Amino acid sequence: MPAWQLLKQRSFLPFLLLCLLAGFETVRYINMTRQMTIVANSLASMLSTRTSAAQFNDVVFAMNSTLVTFPQVLGDPARGGTTWYQYMSLTASSILFSPTVNGCTSGCTYKAKVDWSLSSAGNTRSCSVAPASASDTAAPTLATLPSDVFTAGSLIVVDITYPFVPIFGSTFFKPITFRRSAYLQPRYLAKIPLVSSSGGNCP
Repeated sequence: MPAWQLLKQRSFLPFLLLCLLAGFETVRYINMTRQMTIVANSLASMLSTRTSAAQFNDVVFAMNSTLVTFPQVLGDPARGGTTWYQYMSLTASSILFSPTVNGCTSGCTYKAKVDWSLSSAGNTRSCSVAPASASDTAAPTLATLPSDVFTAGSLIVVDITYPFVPIFGSTFFKPITFRRSAYLQPRYLAKIPLVSSSGGNCP
């Protein structure tokens, strides 16, 4: 092979390497968002299928056990030398709905109220400010709920905030924070009460 062709091929190596690394990180990001969606749904499912009140330790155990089943999620905290509950925010809450007009029986609209909320990082849903209705396509937040979940009854809500850190290029790129939420109605009870002496219940 002529020397000029060899030099031409070598000039593409940094570009090809960059593309490979970018592709690797893109796949990691997609897989992580999927994993966090599964974690949120799994925790919401564990809590919503309870047949009795949830003890404080029950919720903490559910948080820990759900994440342990997805060790990939724990990779970034481990690389940063920290624990998952210091690195990410995992919040479990019970939301109660009531008609905006007392005595309404048909065609009702509903308002939401936080019954209890526990978080691995202290980022709980507010007891004093009712969750606002947001577009179903809006990014989830601790202050809002999708408009289509406003209905009679109660809801278990799990919110996750996760800062994704690239393995390659973390020195040059800031973490990408993404949020995932899951919403499930209790299967066997009208609502899932929380029995706790460590806080979490709303007055």
